[in-house]
Amino acid sequence: MEKERASKFLSAIERYSKEQQKILRAKFDDIKKNEFQIAEAEALRDAYYLIQDEMVKMRKSVDGSISRAELENKRVLINRRKEIKNDIFNKAKNALIKITKNESEYLKFLKSSLEKISQILNLSSTVIYVKPDDVKFSEQIKNFYGRNAEIEVDDRIEIGGVIAKNTRMALIVNETLDEKLKSQEVWFMRNSGLKVV
Repeated sequence: MEKERASKFLSAIERYSKEQQKILRAKFDDIKKNEFQIAEAEALRDAYYLIQDEMVKMRKSVDGSISRAELENKRVLINRRKEIKNDIFNKAKNALIKITKNESEYLKFLKSSLEKISQILNLSSTVIYVKPDDVKFSEQIKNFYGRNAEIEVDDRIEIGGVIAKNTRMALIVNETLDEKLKSQEVWFMRNSGLKVV
């Protein structure tokens, strides 16, 4: 009877955890989607006018060879594309930092990340790296991980999240918001339409 109650209790906690994880993911995705859509629309509009101007200049060129001026124009476009990308990703980074300032939402994210990590790194000798501001969550992080772990600071983590390293398994799992944002840059450059040819 006691085992059945404990089992039901654990099942209820697991369902609640999964529901909270879905809610956090949905909120995070909505914020990220909105920020990206706004920034992308601005960037695409600016890029469209910039590209149109450059195309008019190129059509006027009689000489088929690539002149220094055309190379300079490409350099300007490449720099502008870089500025647009940086602007969009700086806005996204600031939005993610804002999420980490909401302690309850951020702790839900950390819990979800550490539950995933604990399924992968299931042996002792795990070190969990956090940004300096997150040291205050050390006890929660250990509880979320569910195993004995060492908490250390990693200054490379700017936004938030954790990196877990298990020397016995020779594995590192990066669940930082920094890494998640960085992985979106490749997708953005492929799909944004900001190509210079």
